[in-house]
Amino acid sequence: MKRIIFIFTLCVVLISTSVFGQSLLSLIPNPASLEQKKGNFILSEKTRLAVYDEGMLNHEVAYLQQIMQQIFDRGLSFGEDGSQNAIVIRRSSDSFPQGGYRLDINEKQILLSSSHPEGIFYAVQTLKQLLFFVRSRDNQGLETNLSIPCLSITDSPAFQWRGLMLDVSRHFFSVEYLKKQVDMLAFYKMNKLHLHLTDDQGWRIEIKKYPELTQQGAWRIFNRQDSACMEMGKINPDLSLDPRFIISQNGNLLYGGFYSQDELKDLIQYARERHVEIVPEIDMPGHMMTAISIFPELSCTGSVGWGDTFSYPLCPCNEATFDFLENILDEVAALFPSRFIHIGIDEVEKNTWKESDACKNVMREKGFERVEQLQTYFMNRIRDYLSAKGKEVIAWDEVLEGEIDSNVNVMFWRDWVGEVPKKAVRNGNRIIFVPGSPLYFSRRDSSLYPIYHLQSKFNEVPEDKRELIRGAQACIWTEGVPSEHAADYLIYPRLLALAEAVWTPANARNWDSFKRRLTHQLYYLDTEQIKHPALTYALIPAMSVDQKEKKIRIELENEQINPVIYYTTDGSVPSEQSHRYNGREITVSGSAEICAAIYDKGVVQPPFARRSVDYHKAIGKPVTYRIPWHRAYPAGRESALTDGLRGSNRHNDGFWQGFTTDLDVTVDMQKPTLIQGLSAMFMQSTGPGIYMPEYVEVSLSEDGIHFEKSFTAYNDVPETERMLTIRKFSGEINKKARYIKVFVKNKTGHFMFTDELVVY
Repeated sequence: MKRIIFIFTLCVVLISTSVFGQSLLSLIPNPASLEQKKGNFILSEKTRLAVYDEGMLNHEVAYLQQIMQQIFDRGLSFGEDGSQNAIVIRRSSDSFPQGGYRLDINEKQILLSSSHPEGIFYAVQTLKQLLFFVRSRDNQGLETNLSIPCLSITDSPAFQWRGLMLDVSRHFFSVEYLKKQVDMLAFYKMNKLHLHLTDDQGWRIEIKKYPELTQQGAWRIFNRQDSACMEMGKINPDLSLDPRFIISQNGNLLYGGFYSQDELKDLIQYARERHVEIVPEIDMPGHMMTAISIFPELSCTGSVGWGDTFSYPLCPCNEATFDFLENILDEVAALFPSRFIHIGIDEVEKNTWKESDACKNVMREKGFERVEQLQTYFMNRIRDYLSAKGKEVIAWDEVLEGEIDSNVNVMFWRDWVGEVPKKAVRNGNRIIFVPGSPLYFSRRDSSLYPIYHLQSKFNEVPEDKRELIRGAQACIWTEGVPSEHAADYLIYPRLLALAEAVWTPANARNWDSFKRRLTHQLYYLDTEQIKHPALTYALIPAMSVDQKEKKIRIELENEQINPVIYYTTDGSVPSEQSHRYNGREITVSGSAEICAAIYDKGVVQPPFARRSVDYHKAIGKPVTYRIPWHRAYPAGRESALTDGLRGSNRHNDGFWQGFTTDLDVTVDMQKPTLIQGLSAMFMQSTGPGIYMPEYVEVSLSEDGIHFEKSFTAYNDVPETERMLTIRKFSGEINKKARYIKVFVKNKTGHFMFTDELVVY
């Protein structure tokens, strides 16, 4: 059946839309350089295959023959003469960048050339995409010749780390599924599959020295995450637990599974033939509840438990801990040929270390003053052990809480801790970008536009240090992802946007071009039986402030091709009689409530994009904080409350600033100014623990020392209100002053979120 689907969907033909003067060939990622030429090469079962590789490209040649087998029911015949109707694979003596290749197609031959196997393989993948999308227009059977346009492609990756992480601890996936992901990664020129193999919820890798880790640690009684999935599965079967991974034992139903070392060897070899590197992660010293439940002596308390936020970690002051880990890492290092091993070092609950006599002794002996230094001590010992085996350590960015060696690779995920990239590169550490927004694909709000424009985040690294950026990867955390269909639905088509973001150089990337090419790539996902969502009608407002013109500009980005968009400025639902968006920008010089939506075939398509816009008197004015914001939600930091950029209905969109204390700030208008009034938006969303303040109090001053209260606005939203609520706190003033003090009382001690202090 899959082969029949392949036949019919291959009838999608060359798109003639022109961008940058060249036809779109639906290639993703877009090549660095592509020149189309006149004429076509005719590929048929009579085409010969000529290989000039000195016996070094056997896997790549075999892979190409598999593609020919799909099309013609057999591979191509080999021939020494590659000058007439031939596919020629040539190992070039020219120097190519790592992964780089040339693909030249004329009427007589298709030439794939590179100086190394990886480049040839990527040339084959490009050819495979071309073959899929240029099936001859006469729509005949498999024997039909393929007419391939003549062209020249010179291509190489912008970054060497182009990856996907799968968390197989929270919920488990089969080896067959992992191989499927390898195939898809290879098709889109991604080269890393990072497996999160251990965590509190399950141990997924066979360790022969400690068979108990999988005999006991790979299986669990249903936990809260499982129960939540089973409840959601009543509505959507893809969110049910996979029955293949449920067993009955001693009258209990258990969930789990693990990979034997033989299974992993097979997977690793499969991936190597497709130039995908499997990177293992053994999370330590935190997230080790599974191991500690079997070997409780490995924790400082001799037991399993939870601290203030996370589970008890391994004890770094117990030599038995290092014996245990070294035995495990011996097997992991021998099994995985990757030079990288990820060791976690994230979300470590350190209270048990503080209370441990053994840790107090080690701190005294080493002269440590802070408990964070124990984390560095632990990390350095593991790093040194792996370094002696020729391995490089990767750790999540919490590793920077201590002083670390520049040889540690830092995986930057906490996008709310904005100083991480600069801190890492200042220390000489290589960095891999995995910011939670937008690269945690397990978040339902991760959308294509910010993924595609990921490289804007690289600007957080000083230009002279950008050679330390290895690349980026997406992450699928599986607390709420219990099935392979559910995982696919989150990965695709997002992975395609990431593939282009990390492969294609900036001068060859174009969002509108990508959207057109993506539409046709979705056919390929269908033939591979990959579940994926339709392209959304959601609009993404991108705001910018023009202080010179005293205007705010709003651009509406989206995933549709040439959408028809209408908007209003008074917050009302737009109709076809409203303003039509011209594709460039909406300009607001005062205040407006923008509401916009796409119309398709004359019907409005939700969701509506809503955004408050105010060009007000305090934009760009300095703000002094007496109490800092919560480090997890800095928004624009010191400028967040007067930058003119308003938040959406998501507290984590990067515009809402969060506080778990009172908010106490002073705005310096820089000269006496008539203050007619002030307003501030606050959010309540009780699910993540966000509540309205008790009140907002505003005071004015001429000297910044003596303040006079102008008004107090009290909250009227009850704490029991569970619906997302955004409320304006405001008051009129009509008085001249230079300084404005805003005090906001946090009644509950939970999070408060605000996005702007609007002074009018």
